[in-house]
Amino acid sequence: MSVESTVHRLLVERREYSPIELLKAEGRLSEALYRAWRTGGIASLDAAFDDPAGTKALLRSASSFAEALGLLAEPVDHRDPDRPADRPLTTSADPTLKDLLDHRYRRPHDAQPDLFLDSAATASVNALLDALLQGDAKLARDALTEVRGSAPEYPYLVQAETLIHALETPSPQSEADALKVLGRLENTWAPAALQCLGAPRDHVFLAPLWQDIGHALNPGRFDPQRPDRHASHAFEQARDPRLVRQSVLAVPDYRQQPVLLARLAAAAFRLGNRTEALQVWFAMCLLSPDGFAGHVESSSFEDPGVALAWQSAVLEQDGEEEWSAEWFPAWMLVHEPGLARALSDMPGGSGPERAFNLVRRLLHRSPDSHGTVDPQSVALRRELQAIDPGLLRSYLRKRADTA
Repeated sequence: MSVESTVHRLLVERREYSPIELLKAEGRLSEALYRAWRTGGIASLDAAFDDPAGTKALLRSASSFAEALGLLAEPVDHRDPDRPADRPLTTSADPTLKDLLDHRYRRPHDAQPDLFLDSAATASVNALLDALLQGDAKLARDALTEVRGSAPEYPYLVQAETLIHALETPSPQSEADALKVLGRLENTWAPAALQCLGAPRDHVFLAPLWQDIGHALNPGRFDPQRPDRHASHAFEQARDPRLVRQSVLAVPDYRQQPVLLARLAAAAFRLGNRTEALQVWFAMCLLSPDGFAGHVESSSFEDPGVALAWQSAVLEQDGEEEWSAEWFPAWMLVHEPGLARALSDMPGGSGPERAFNLVRRLLHRSPDSHGTVDPQSVALRRELQAIDPGLLRSYLRKRADTA
């Protein structure tokens, strides 16, 4: 199939020409690598291209054809709603390839009718996609009948039928029903939505289905061996942080479950309660140091201040002793002193907790004047020196930098 034919097909199916969708259609970008990029598993799409020069040539040809059709190029916002604003998705390190990938093509609003793009086939496909996104099963089924008659070559007939079946499936009324529906959603409906609707519109379709599952699951029952069978996971997929938080707090021992702590912290941050998010992350530092490290070092971690403090803390270690995330809460206070008034002392008596409380009390002390240090600050510093000399050095260095 020529690149022109593929562009035409994408215009019918998606109402726009997207370079990324073209590469997927041409077999140059696998769905697995595309999803890995969307979720932060790979830094850019460069790793997906076996022939970068050929990819650029293909995209140049497609762009020229799109312009010849009178389509207008517009920049693409590749940001994922679940990623921090200052960590956008990067398509390529190659400026030329990046520019080609970062534009899509659409028809002008005042464009004259086109015999191909405004055909009955296109209209029926558009009606089908609209009905699916509206969640209207009857309207979608009627539209699918029209598509079968006017555009029998439409490649996503099976997927559209699958999505209509998903809309026609009754909402689960029990936990057992919810788990059955969850299996169908993960294994059948989600892949069909991605193929038929594309990202991020697949989420628009799937979010209500995820919410129905979450509401049917017992939020108080959590199995650490099957963490994705808890309501908080369903609500996380629906991108509803309020319900994520609510369902995590319903678990009696959530404070002992690293997976739930991570979900609760992310939900609190998305709800704008950074203080709660930090308190939960700090609890995870003590409960599961390696688990916290895995989250904060992920490209999808949402709090840039925490990520930066973590990087600074790791860089400042002299390598003499093994360092773990248990000590990070105290280092976070050094990096962001204003938190000392927003956060409370840690209740435990472990070294990391005592270090946190000492740094917090030091930060509460009035600034030294005339080069003197008050006796209480001296005592606090000596106590911190005995627990973690490196932490004291970082505190003093930070204090000198801001004096």
